[in-house]
Amino acid sequence: YQSTLRCFPPFRTAALHFEENLASDGLLSGQGSGAVTTSAHDPAGVSTPQSVVYTHKLAPQPQHQQRQPQHGQRILGPQHDTNHPMVIAFNVTVKIGKNARLGIGLRELGGGVVVVHTFKRVDNLPGISEEAGLRLGDILLGVNSRAFVGGLESVAGVLKAEQEKGNVITMHVSRDLAITPEKPTQPIFVYVAELLSKAAAYYRSRVLDQAERFTLVTMILKLMAVQAGLLDQGLTNSELPLAPSAERLVLRAKLLRQAICVRCLDSRRQHDTHVYIMRVEDVESGKCWNVEKRYRDFRELQTQLVTLWPSLSELPFPPKHIAKMQPHVIEERIVALELFMRNCVSLFGVYSLIDYRCGQALRLVQEFLGLHVYVNVHLCADIEPVPPSRLMELMAFKILADNNAPSKKFCDNLISRFHTSALNSCASGGHEAVMKEVAMRVSQLQDFVLEHHSYQLLQVLRHAAPDLPEEEQFSIITKAVRRQAEASLVLPLRRFLVWTLAPVRRVSQRLRRRLVALQKMPPENLQLDPCIRTVPEWAAVLKAFRSISQLQLPCDQINALYDASKMFTGVHAAVERLNKRTKKAARAKEKQAIEAGGGGGSG
Repeated sequence: YQSTLRCFPPFRTAALHFEENLASDGLLSGQGSGAVTTSAHDPAGVSTPQSVVYTHKLAPQPQHQQRQPQHGQRILGPQHDTNHPMVIAFNVTVKIGKNARLGIGLRELGGGVVVVHTFKRVDNLPGISEEAGLRLGDILLGVNSRAFVGGLESVAGVLKAEQEKGNVITMHVSRDLAITPEKPTQPIFVYVAELLSKAAAYYRSRVLDQAERFTLVTMILKLMAVQAGLLDQGLTNSELPLAPSAERLVLRAKLLRQAICVRCLDSRRQHDTHVYIMRVEDVESGKCWNVEKRYRDFRELQTQLVTLWPSLSELPFPPKHIAKMQPHVIEERIVALELFMRNCVSLFGVYSLIDYRCGQALRLVQEFLGLHVYVNVHLCADIEPVPPSRLMELMAFKILADNNAPSKKFCDNLISRFHTSALNSCASGGHEAVMKEVAMRVSQLQDFVLEHHSYQLLQVLRHAAPDLPEEEQFSIITKAVRRQAEASLVLPLRRFLVWTLAPVRRVSQRLRRRLVALQKMPPENLQLDPCIRTVPEWAAVLKAFRSISQLQLPCDQINALYDASKMFTGVHAAVERLNKRTKKAARAKEKQAIEAGGGGGSG
C-alpha cells in the first residue's frame, strides 16, 4: 500500500503520517466499518449535529508479484498501461442548500493536499457526497473552478461562499485507482490528470513555489470546467480541442511569456553617450514595441543575472571600451548586445522549467524589456486558447529560433552569404537589385520552412480549429511563416540595408519633407470634403497611416496599410452620412422659414 497519490504526491513524512492515521482508524485492516470516531476533522461544518461518523473499508491493493526477468531482459520498474491510467480526474456534482451538510471529513497532507478521510452518515444512510460518487482517499482539488489555495484552512471559506451562491456545487476530484479501485460513473478527464501529475513534479523539484502551484491548479480547474462542457455535448477525450501544454501553463503560472523576439535595430546619440534601440515582440499576443537602453543598463542586468545563474558568465558580453563613441565600437556592441539578450531569453525560457532561479532570471529580463508595461502579465493565468493565427506564429517562431533545427541553420546560411551577393547586386543594379535579393532570400526561407514543417503546422491547426476551411488554414500558415521569415532575415540585415541604401537617403529625405508638407495642407487641396475633420474617426485614420512608417517588417506595413485604407473608406461613408444630415437639416430649416414667412403675410 502506498498513500502517496500520484496527482499531488505529498512529502514522504506526511504520506507515512497519513498511512499511520488510516491504520489507527482501522481503515487499512478492515476493522473500521461502522466504527464511530470522535477525532474526525470537520473544517467546513459539513456534518449534522447528531451525525454518526462511519468509515468505509479501503479495498486492499492487489499484491503485484515480483516478475522475474528472463534471460537478456531487465525490469526497470512497474509497467503501467497508458490506456488505463492509475490516476484519474473527474467532477462530482452535489445539489445542496445553504444549511445542508456534505457529510465528509477531510484531512490535509503535506503541501496543502486535502483528502477525504471519513464519511459521516445519519441513520446509516450515505450522505449526499457519498451518493454523488465521492470515496475515501479522493483528493479534493477545488470547488466550482476555485482551488483550495490555503489547504484545509481555506476549504470552509470556499465551500461556504459557493453554498451562498447557489444550490449546486461541483467538486473537482482526483483519485488514485491503486488506493480506491472503484471507477467513477462521471466522465474522466485524461489530460487533466496528466497536467496534475506534471504540476506535482514541478512543485517537488521547486520549479514552482506554493503560490505558483495553486495558480497552476486554478488554471487546470478552469480547463477542467471547459472540457466538462464539451464532454456533456457528447465529445470524447480524443475529440477535445487542443489544450495548453503543461510547459505553457507553468510559464503562465509564473507570469512569464513563452516567446519573446528581441532585435537591436539601431543606436542614437544621447548627450555624451549612446542608447541602443531594442525591438521587442511578444509573439503570443502580437504586440511589438521599442525600448531604449544604455550600455550601463545592459551591464547592470548582466551582473544581476550572473548573481542568480553563475553559468551565465560564459555567455559573450561586450566589454567596456574607452572609445565608446567610435562607429565600429557601437556596431560591435549592437551585434553583441542583441546576441546576449536573445541567448538570455532562449536559455532562461527553457531552463525556467527546470530551475526556479532561471524563472527569476527570465522575469528580470522581461521586466528589463518592458514586458510588464506593454503586456498585462497578470492575464497570463487565463486559459483562453491562442487564436489560430497567433498559434501558427508561435510555432513558426520556435522553428526558426531552434538552433538545432534545419530551418535555423538554413536561415543563418542565407544571412552569412547575403553580404557579398548584396554588394555585387548594388554595384550592378542599385538599391532595387538589393531589395530583390532580400525578397528572394525571404521567399527561399519561407519555402524551406513550408517544405519541412507544413504537415506539422497543418495538423496542429486542424486540431486547434477544425471548423476552418482548408483554404483558410493554408492561408494562415503561409502568412505566419512569411512573417517569421521576414523577422528572421530582414531585422538582422536592417542596418546593412540602411548602409547599402545610403545613396537614396537624400531622395528619402526629400520625400519625407514633402509628406510633412502634405499633412499641413487643408483637405480642400487634396480634393477632400472640408467637413472630414469633424468626423470622429478621422484622427484614428491619421494615426493609422502615420504608424505605418514605424513598422519594420514589410508584411506588417502591408497589413497596416490595408487596415488604414479600410478605415479611410469608413470615414468617407461617415462624411456622406454627415452631409446628408446637414442637407436635411438645412431643408427643414428653410421650410420652417418659408412657413413662418407665409403665416406672417396672411396675418
